[in-house]
Amino acid sequence: MKYLFTFLFFIITFFAVAQNQDLNDYKYIVVENQYDFQSEANEYRLNELIVFEFKKRNFNAFRNTEILPEDRNRGVCNALQLKIDESGSFTRSLIFKLVNCAGETVFTSKKGVGRTKSNDKAYYEAVRDAMTSFDAVDYRYVKPNDIKILPNSEVAAIGIASVQTMSSQPGNVVKETEEVKKPTQNSLITKIAPDESPKFEKNVIDDAAPSSEYEFTSKEGFALMKSAKGFLIFDNNLPIGVVLKKSNNAYLVHTSVFAGVGYRNGDKFIIEYINNKEEQIIEFVNVP
Repeated sequence: MKYLFTFLFFIITFFAVAQNQDLNDYKYIVVENQYDFQSEANEYRLNELIVFEFKKRNFNAFRNTEILPEDRNRGVCNALQLKIDESGSFTRSLIFKLVNCAGETVFTSKKGVGRTKSNDKAYYEAVRDAMTSFDAVDYRYVKPNDIKILPNSEVAAIGIASVQTMSSQPGNVVKETEEVKKPTQNSLITKIAPDESPKFEKNVIDDAAPSSEYEFTSKEGFALMKSAKGFLIFDNNLPIGVVLKKSNNAYLVHTSVFAGVGYRNGDKFIIEYINNKEEQIIEFVNVP
């Protein structure tokens, strides 16, 4: 029985490593803006959330309605399509499959389950549950030609039995992928392009990758992440719009929830807008 468990452990580890290595061969993940189980584009803002969750885990993910990278699948298949199997009646279940240009499934997630009665919240739970499959993936994109030859002394240090056997024989060498610098954690949206929903995305393009941390947060659950043209604004970690700098200390705020103006006040950032003819103020404090 002990040997059976050991064998199963190595089999599971082998497939996990194999999937991870396969993912490292791909530079982009493309998420559809509407799946078969959705009645409209970006319903429940679920597709935004999926892109956000991938980017949190260092993947370069985009919705297929965004401005996609020019080198996507140019000369080589470097992008994966996200396919989703949805099921359930009393619960919402989602399985993520990453499929390459040849239609081969490179990675399959666990079944993510959402049990909340509210449809949108149940889908959010299912997405985050399915995405935990990627938590153990040490994703680092490796260009096809980024390999180096290791001397036998370094190969032996790896400590894997099969590799040690090879390194013990004269003249054997092992190719190892060169480590690529990890992208910034939690990078979210590098380009916001025209789309059917939400409306604030029209004609707004932010060409710079935002920083890895929120710069300002509010007690209401809003947060600001710095970008090239101002800030990206989040509501409980979900992207809802942009804060565009117009002059030295004047910003225009466009979100799916409200629209208004913003400005800095010392170490704070203030957003003002009108709701039901009443002035509303959101006060953000700087994140140390």
